[in-house]
Amino acid sequence: MVTFYNYFVKCGSQATVSDVAEHIYYIRNLIGVDHIGVGGDFDGINKTPRGLEDVSKYPELFAELLRSGQWNVYDLKKVAGLNLLRVLQKVEKVRDDMRTAGMTPSEEYLQDSPDATGSCALDINSVQTVMEI
Repeated sequence: MVTFYNYFVKCGSQATVSDVAEHIYYIRNLIGVDHIGVGGDFDGINKTPRGLEDVSKYPELFAELLRSGQWNVYDLKKVAGLNLLRVLQKVEKVRDDMRTAGMTPSEEYLQDSPDATGSCALDINSVQTVMEI
């Protein structure tokens, strides 16, 4: 999912809808259109690109991509949500296959505070499942 955080898009505090379009185009060239989605992260960023201040501006982003001549409508539909739907369908299939195999969900208990070294990184070797607690 492509976030619209200015520093990720432009490596600076100022970015525009055109910069986001270029960023998405760059990602497409690296990994292909089937692996791109947009998730602006509006609730997790404190500064938005000019022209993408909220989700009502998504049409401007997609118009910018289409205007470039580098995208077709179907590829833009993938970016807008078809890719995400495909991934979620696969997730549901894995869920169903695991259920059929008799597997049950596992939840992990994460510590509320940093470990003794001061690190907040998860030590996967010390994770306890909810059933162990």
